[in-house]
Amino acid sequence: MIYLFGINSITQYLIYELNLDSNNSVIIVDKFYLKSKKFMGFDVKDFMEVDFKTDDSVYVCIGYKNLQRRDQICKFFSNKNILKSFIHPSSYIHSSSELGQGNIVMNNVFIDFEVNIGMGNIFWSNSTISHNVKINHSCFFASGSIIGGFSIIDNYCFFGFNSSVRQKTKISSHTLLNANTFLES
Repeated sequence: MIYLFGINSITQYLIYELNLDSNNSVIIVDKFYLKSKKFMGFDVKDFMEVDFKTDDSVYVCIGYKNLQRRDQICKFFSNKNILKSFIHPSSYIHSSSELGQGNIVMNNVFIDFEVNIGMGNIFWSNSTISHNVKINHSCFFASGSIIGGFSIIDNYCFFGFNSSVRQKTKISSHTLLNANTFLES
């Protein structure tokens, strides 16, 4: 069974990109967010009431509004060994780069060589991660964001549309970089 955790535009994107149907896929949420039993024709269930199997796959679709919860949920499913990443076929990830579990890499993302990416990050279309960058957990990179080489990104950071980070910059946890912003170290 394939499970998508969360109800939002990332969920919609993965339904289309994974070509899912309601016979082999279910949407799961925190009980607090269980407002309807259906979303786009898919069943919606409280994830705490699901008996997950070892051959299940879970894609975490929680977006930028709660990156810490995204991290918690990714760790929960990673411990069950069923957390999956999605990488769009049009994206490029250099063979020397490492990608942790539970990442969502949308179309036309470029990840250069010697990049180390932790768990649960979201790379929206056309974002660029330059060489030798280290990204920790549960960050969000909006369309057109660019991270310069040798930069270090800590947990729960948000990079807005067309934001840029100069090379060799260290970004602290919970940093929010607005759209069209350039950050120098």
